[in-house]
Amino acid sequence: MTDCTATILIVDDCPVALELLKTNLSSESYRLVAVADGAQALRTARELLPDLILLDVMMPEMDGYEVCRRLRADPLLAEAPIIMVTALEDRASRIRGLDVGADDFITKPYDPLELRTLVRTITRLNRYRHGETSVGAFSLPTGIRRICTVSAGARRPVASSP
Repeated sequence: MTDCTATILIVDDCPVALELLKTNLSSESYRLVAVADGAQALRTARELLPDLILLDVMMPEMDGYEVCRRLRADPLLAEAPIIMVTALEDRASRIRGLDVGADDFITKPYDPLELRTLVRTITRLNRYRHGETSVGAFSLPTGIRRICTVSAGARRPVASSP
């Protein structure tokens, strides 16, 4: 999987915030899926198994903390990276988010470059953690060109062809 195929679930009850996040990430060619509430986020996450979840904290009905807690309790979603995107800046809010399972925080208003960089880093680390493979070509000292599949986790050839 490449960065351009990473699926990112964006959860925010504010339509303007959703559009802003989508706009800021659209240049990276991710598959972006936006939902407006916690219950919808849980259903959609189970369907998509996203590579990353960007989760607002302050939402009606079910806040981001509860959504995060439920995501971590679900065996299918427990390891999905979660970044809380919030206007809350206080230490207690950040610690509470980390306690329920968030991997990181980004505070609104956020720097678009910081957001894109954080998302790119986390999606890359997530691919590596899952041991997804890449294909590359190399030349042997004899001049023979080989194509091999490399396990991202093992970093060694697992198959090759002439």
